[in-house]
Amino acid sequence: MHGGDPAAGANVFTRTQLSCVRCHRVGKTGGEVGPDLSSVGRLRDRNHLLESICLPDAKIAEGFETVVIADDAGQVFTGIVQQQDDESIRLIQPDGSVRSIERETIVAQQRGKSAMPEELVQYMTPRELRDLVAYLASLQADPSDPTD
Repeated sequence: MHGGDPAAGANVFTRTQLSCVRCHRVGKTGGEVGPDLSSVGRLRDRNHLLESICLPDAKIAEGFETVVIADDAGQVFTGIVQQQDDESIRLIQPDGSVRSIERETIVAQQRGKSAMPEELVQYMTPRELRDLVAYLASLQADPSDPTD
């Protein structure tokens, strides 16, 4: 968990094979499907960061829990609840698109797995994993400071 090179970890974070930046935002760069990681090093310790990478289903960040919904037409949708009311549920799907599902058409709904792939560690050496944890631990932006 300790050691590691944050600069090398930044390269791991943006590497195409892992594509962390596709779902996670750091500063003004990245996606919005996963949590913003700009200040994750200030909010979480290295143990939590390592566990989140290796066991993404262990603790899913609040607001990023997935649901699986089946409708009366036999379609199944998986995503993160963006918004819901008495009429519909809006899901952010894994590809980033948004799907609105009318509540009256839902026949089943259950908690899904983390949207973060479980097999990420298979694409990293132990050194790269240590570097990635070091990079994430270095992300200390102050969420109340608009210049960060």
